[in-house]
Amino acid sequence: FMSIDSTIIESFILNNKIDLILSATTENLDTADDLVTAFLQEKNFTSDLFSCRMLLREGLMNAVVHGCDTDHNLIVKMIAEVTGENVYVLKIIDPGKGFAWQKNDENVPDAKQACGRGIAHMKRYSDSIEYNDSDNVIIMMKNLAHSNV
Repeated sequence: FMSIDSTIIESFILNNKIDLILSATTENLDTADDLVTAFLQEKNFTSDLFSCRMLLREGLMNAVVHGCDTDHNLIVKMIAEVTGENVYVLKIIDPGKGFAWQKNDENVPDAKQACGRGIAHMKRYSDSIEYNDSDNVIIMMKNLAHSNV
């Protein structure tokens, strides 16, 4: 991972896939959210838009805050894809040491707590979640339905 300023570094949008490399700032969450929202709307997957956006925001927030310690010199990579089977696949990679995700249960912490609700939300809004062996890559999947227009 390299040193960079606090902007989106690269973005590639192909037919069914967005690749983003961004500096680890919370401001970049909005830009990533805007890109993926427009991408899903163009594909007519608006009925699942809230779930997809929740997965994106919670996953990126965890990568920025916990994986990068909000250090804008570090980068996070995000890949959002819609497969031929209409599955939204969101992969987020950060340079962090990972975390013990197995210790998190289904309970959502008290709303007054500053942290701890992200994983519970991701479990709620995804159809499956996978982590790599280092626990610094998360892959979330959501089955999508086309919206009636």
